[in-house]
Amino acid sequence: MQTSVTFRMLGSAGLTAEAVTQQLGLQPTTAIEAGEPVSRRSARIRESSVWLLSSSPGIELVTQLNRLLAVLAGRPSLSELAGAIGARVEPVPIPWDCADWLRR
Repeated sequence: MQTSVTFRMLGSAGLTAEAVTQQLGLQPTTAIEAGEPVSRRSARIRESSVWLLSSSPGIELVTQLNRLLAVLAGRPSLSELAGAIGARVEPVPIPWDCADWLRR
């Protein structure tokens, strides 16, 4: 089984991935801004900004989690980050048997 770990932040059109980058002082693995096209083949426009920091697959899950946590250590907490960019923190429950909840 191959695993990966991602720290993911989503925001409405008023929030930007760039604001998250500036507040955390980290370059994301992926950053997508609200208002951008969903893809080159679609006329649909993204309603939310997305900021992702992903691990490298192919190593043990515990190692991936530890590396990601080490990168985020000393950065603003989620509540501090949310306050700085005018957001709120909402937990997103993910079922244990869900293979890929983002693509649904």
